[in-house]
Amino acid sequence: MSADNRFLKAVTKLNELTQDKQLKWEKEDDTNSITYGTENIVDVAYYAVCGDRRLRLYELKYRDYPDAPWETMTVLEFVDSHNKSEWVFPENPATRHLLESVRYNTSKVDDFINELLDDVPR
Repeated sequence: MSADNRFLKAVTKLNELTQDKQLKWEKEDDTNSITYGTENIVDVAYYAVCGDRRLRLYELKYRDYPDAPWETMTVLEFVDSHNKSEWVFPENPATRHLLESVRYNTSKVDDFINELLDDVPR
């Protein structure tokens, strides 16, 4: 199995664990340590512990030069206990899907929909 395929399978597994609510993610709005010294933008980062590894997931907004249009990429990485990046997973489509699942869970969409539908007169 190629390395790229292994990374894709690993991120897909993280997404499955997230969707099954077996992997819990926490939202962090203070992202200055990620973008310090750059003009890059990270609105929010998500953290989870899987095994003995701490994971960080976020959408990075960046541009290659000052007047260039903004682009985005989804970043999944290992971080240490001080939230310093240790290693970044190679980009792949599954990382974006993982971010969407994490946003869905941390926003408690299911809870909202269930409460809304339970409160609606039938």
